[in-house]
Amino acid sequence: MNITNTMPSDSDRLGAAIVDLGNNFATQEDQIINMSTRLASAGTIAGLTEQEILALATSMSSVGIRAEAGGSAMATTLTQIEKIVQGVAENSGDKLETLGRIAGMSAEDFAKTWKEKPIDALQKFLLGLGDLEDQGESAVVALDDLGMTGVRQTNMLKALALSGGNLTKALDTSNTAWEENTALI
Repeated sequence: MNITNTMPSDSDRLGAAIVDLGNNFATQEDQIINMSTRLASAGTIAGLTEQEILALATSMSSVGIRAEAGGSAMATTLTQIEKIVQGVAENSGDKLETLGRIAGMSAEDFAKTWKEKPIDALQKFLLGLGDLEDQGESAVVALDDLGMTGVRQTNMLKALALSGGNLTKALDTSNTAWEENTALI
């Protein structure tokens, strides 16, 4: 809450989202909280809401990614994408084209989506990454082209990519639980 500047009046909504996610995914509330804490700084800087951070943490922990490894790997990924979109990464233009291609959009549309709704850009990137093998491409080569080469990072991204719509479901659950604010009751 301190990192994301969550209002104290929203603590019940935060709790409701955590409980509902824990009840509906292959993870537990403490894992969601640990992963969310590790994602909070990079997620907030990237423009993610509390609900989106919780959903991302849920998706990651439900595919067996541990907070210690996954938190830093996702923080690195969010930072790398931000640098690419801002044009400050080495070969940003080529990397932005690659991000857009994987996400099924133009480089300009990916950058615009990242700036307006970063979770949507990340979600499309992960779904597209999962489809690369079916298109005769290698996810490993694509990640290498983006400079995403760390073992923990590539393992995390491939796991999320192969989990299909897990992030989509987690986002829906988190947003609904936040709005309904009844899961703690």
